[in-house]
Amino acid sequence: MRRGRLIQTLTTAAIFLILEAFAVMLIARGSTASRYQLLGLSDRINHAIWKQTDNISHFFEYRKENERLARENLALRNALAALPAAPDTPDEPAPGRFSYTLATVIHNSTGSQRNHLMLDKGSDDGVTPGSAVITGDGVVGVVSAVSRRYCRVESFLNTAQRVSARIEPCGAFGLLRWGGRSPRLATLTEVPMHTQTAEGDTVRTSGYSAIYPPDIPLGVIRKISSDGVSLEMQVELFQNFNVLRHVYIVTDRDALTLKELSHAR
Repeated sequence: MRRGRLIQTLTTAAIFLILEAFAVMLIARGSTASRYQLLGLSDRINHAIWKQTDNISHFFEYRKENERLARENLALRNALAALPAAPDTPDEPAPGRFSYTLATVIHNSTGSQRNHLMLDKGSDDGVTPGSAVITGDGVVGVVSAVSRRYCRVESFLNTAQRVSARIEPCGAFGLLRWGGRSPRLATLTEVPMHTQTAEGDTVRTSGYSAIYPPDIPLGVIRKISSDGVSLEMQVELFQNFNVLRHVYIVTDRDALTLKELSHAR
């Protein structure tokens, strides 16, 4: 707010002084009509300047508000993750299994077949390779490399990425992958033929992955087709990768144990 007001004040003062100098000169020389034209031009310029400086002020306030909301969401996520599971839901993740770290996107690509992001959090913040990256609108990707202050994330917009997904309300499972074209569309495959689903149903993470927590909203089914063996569905993603700024890095305290068990013989 202060920065916006300072810009507004300085800009308006400078333009006012310039216009005043011209006004004095022209009024001394010109006719009455010229004087009114000058005054009208001055009003229009001042109005435009005030409008632009007001937009700048709102822009800075908008960014601050987004950052505040992101911090509040982070606190809520960590608080919810620490709550004990209800006694009648033994299959829920263990209390405190997941924790979240707020990060800011400093680089993001969406125009290739293997896109990636850079975040402003690293090993000094407890980030490790293999951690999931999400927002309130869906999955973003997986941390692939970490330095002390930064990390690299393999985006979901990568033709090699797969996410285990569940359809609501029927509960059927499948694999969600990006098709390599539109950043807002993905394909859900390997869904059983007998699945009772319809366009408009919601797709969420299944929780069967060793990376992503369960029940993260992914998108909405827009089209259903069949190859005679299984169903294939076009999913419109909730996540807009073109406007990513604040994300959450997910730490799973049981990740190492689950990985060891999955490779046990």
